[in-house]
Amino acid sequence: MVFGDFIRQKRKTQRLSVRALAEIIGISPVYQSSIETGKRSAPSYEVLKRMEKEFALTSEESALFYDLASESCSEKTVPMDIVEYINDNAQIRSLIRAARDGRVSDADIVKLLTKAEKARKRRKNTAK
Repeated sequence: MVFGDFIRQKRKTQRLSVRALAEIIGISPVYQSSIETGKRSAPSYEVLKRMEKEFALTSEESALFYDLASESCSEKTVPMDIVEYINDNAQIRSLIRAARDGRVSDADIVKLLTKAEKARKRRKNTAK
């Protein structure tokens, strides 16, 4: 799936016209149509945030949304929803560089993510 297809699917699910969504998020209908057809890459982060809010995306859908938006750009970019977090956290930057350099394997990252998810679920169950 590409970014424009994702946006079109979400817009249609909410029964919004191109014109209606464009008005809600503050862009022109022509620009909105160009995004959906892949003629234009993802809009600014501010517009993406308005789209995300309008579509009421789950956390998984938001991650996909920002990944697809990033992939739609002609230059390789980091998904806009995590840029600030990466820039503000030296440990995350170190982890990414370690993975890039082969000092941390994909299997190590999967283990870390699995452990983090288990801890999140424990905290959630404890809070109940």
